[in-house]
Amino acid sequence: MRSLLDHQADGIEYTLHSHNIEGSVVGGNISPRLIQFHVKLASGVKYSRVTNLADEIALALGVHSCRITRDGYFVKVEVPRPDPVAVQLFPLMRTLPADLPTHSPILGLDENGVPLLVRLTSPDIAHVLISGTTGSGKTALARSMIASLALQNPPEQLRMLLIDPKSRGYKHFNGLPNLVCPVITDPTDGLHRLKWAVRHMEKRDETGVSSPVLAIFIDELADLLMVNGREMEQLVTRITQRGREAGIHLIASTQKPAASVIGGIAKSNFPTRIVGKVVSPEDARVASGVAGSGAEKLMGRGDFLLFSGNISTRLQGAYISNAEMEQTVVHLGGTLEQTRPSRPKRETVVQEEYETPYVPTPNYLSRREIRTETQPAPSYRDYGYDEQAMGVSERFENYQQGIGKRRRVAELKAEYPRMDSNYDYRDEDEEVRTVAKPQPQPARQVDLWDEEKPQPKTVAQPPRPLPRVAPSQPTNPRNYETTRRTSSQ
Repeated sequence: MRSLLDHQADGIEYTLHSHNIEGSVVGGNISPRLIQFHVKLASGVKYSRVTNLADEIALALGVHSCRITRDGYFVKVEVPRPDPVAVQLFPLMRTLPADLPTHSPILGLDENGVPLLVRLTSPDIAHVLISGTTGSGKTALARSMIASLALQNPPEQLRMLLIDPKSRGYKHFNGLPNLVCPVITDPTDGLHRLKWAVRHMEKRDETGVSSPVLAIFIDELADLLMVNGREMEQLVTRITQRGREAGIHLIASTQKPAASVIGGIAKSNFPTRIVGKVVSPEDARVASGVAGSGAEKLMGRGDFLLFSGNISTRLQGAYISNAEMEQTVVHLGGTLEQTRPSRPKRETVVQEEYETPYVPTPNYLSRREIRTETQPAPSYRDYGYDEQAMGVSERFENYQQGIGKRRRVAELKAEYPRMDSNYDYRDEDEEVRTVAKPQPQPARQVDLWDEEKPQPKTVAQPPRPLPRVAPSQPTNPRNYETTRRTSSQ
């Protein structure tokens, strides 16, 4: 590892000197996913000259991306490690002291290898927006935050409301004692629960109560905004503006940090933003609120940038597996619900005063017989029909298969209008049958002028003859010398 670090440091210095920039590598840090070099520049060297060499430095070091930032008197050059190490949540929690501040979820490790926590009750944190494309690790980061909050805070101190429109992110937390209701997967139900949260917030404002803390996790905010529109945006805005005083905090994630989707909400209502890998610099600016953040150069898979106030930190998000999430539910005294759908019933009533913890209902799917995909459907051969009935059934099945093929061909023709419609479907054991051959078009009849043929007489006066003009000399467009001589004149 030492030889690799020396080789990369020499590559950075060589690239700088080849562009007449005086600087040297004086140190650095090694994190689970990154190698960070500290470069000391000579006096009078502009910082912009170094940032413009990010692609050249990445090419010299043989890496796909390179991020350059400024920290005090040094310039930090961050490159990915050749042997990245995942940050597991449970081993990370064992290294932390027992007297951690309450309502502080664990995010992971920062660029210096130090555990990073955020306190939701702090005025500088309050609400968190996690942005990133698919594969950036935003759902895994939210899972780690949920698990760490549940392990550190009993239901008397913290309650959580989980909204998961994708039905895949939070389903393993069903049965967690800290939940207000089962994990919500329907966007309409999510709208109703946010309305309840707003009413509960107003009730707390009237009574002056802010305990227990209510943390609302939304796995895909953009999907809810597109389904419910303006009403959902107003609810999110009210919660983020007035929720902190009432002890209600919103942690939302989205993979579409476009200005047209979350631009207005993200600009003014989320003081803390965690940005993963995005597509373009424009998406990075909208998601982080900072121009030139470099989020488009992140590596993904848990590589994030934390923006809170004037603080910008790069971190590696903690990871928790599905089995560890289920172990967390069992450890806290909950009941696993692996086979029950995560969508709650419409008659589920949210507890207003949190008198008793949420107790999951029995698994109603275990009472009925469920046919798995591996079990084939019963056929007519299983019932002992005679040969004649079997022949009729076989012809009926072939007829159904033919209908299915025609339907698929019709769908393809509807999807691809320019598809040739002169050919029918093709079976595996028969040739292509031509339905309609293209008919030749009849030749257009053109009447040639015949001087001997008498022309019809017209009442109107004949048109006035045009003045005769002498034809001009033909020009040669490829005579470049003539064109050049004419242009020079």
